[in-house]
Amino acid sequence: MVKEKSVSFKRTDKDLPLFMMNAVKNIADHFSTQRERIYVKDFLEIFKRSKYWEINSLEKDLNNWKLRFVKSHNDRDKLSKIIVDSFIQCRSKDDIDHLRGVLLEGILIGAKGGFKTIDSRKESVRGWGAKVYLQKEKSGVFYNCTRRLEDNCANRSTVDYGEWDGYHGQFFECKVSPDRIGCKEVSYMRFLKEQLMSHDISHEIFFLCAETKFNIEIQLEKYDLGPTFKPLGRDEISEMLVN
Repeated sequence: MVKEKSVSFKRTDKDLPLFMMNAVKNIADHFSTQRERIYVKDFLEIFKRSKYWEINSLEKDLNNWKLRFVKSHNDRDKLSKIIVDSFIQCRSKDDIDHLRGVLLEGILIGAKGGFKTIDSRKESVRGWGAKVYLQKEKSGVFYNCTRRLEDNCANRSTVDYGEWDGYHGQFFECKVSPDRIGCKEVSYMRFLKEQLMSHDISHEIFFLCAETKFNIEIQLEKYDLGPTFKPLGRDEISEMLVN
């Protein structure tokens, strides 16, 4: 008898500040409906522009972004309000950078069906900031870093996003900029792949960033990651979201 394959996810990352959690939910639900290509293309520019935003000029930066994004487009007020209401609550540059990262995760969640149940602390076939469980094992996939090759090396136990359709699993690491992909993320994804292969589970592993696919490929090459680890950039994100 062939053993049935199984993958499940359970959110174990710490809770976000409420305004960030609301931002993820609102962005995910907004982009669970597919949009026109130009709408998506113009919106994704926010990741490039917000990189330079600072707390002491945040209100001005947001107003300038909104004027540019909404200009002559009556259908963009709702999305611009989500962005402005979220960023204006940041209290530090770290908050701004953190919010940029979780918004990218929110876009992916939207492309994959929306926010509903994704923040569950129970095991599910979709996960966000979630530990991965293979073949109903109780401990989940946990990477114990012993080499400490870089300053940011650490243990790791979650994927940014994952899903299982009963036959095939997809697992995502999300970073706004490819240069934020480091040893910790790479080591965990390598270890996860080893575990998936040892259970003979069909899968794909993605590194998703809000830059070009080429830039992501360059970063992955630094860690000698071959074609089985797949880069997804701005254009690929757009294709997920457009009708």
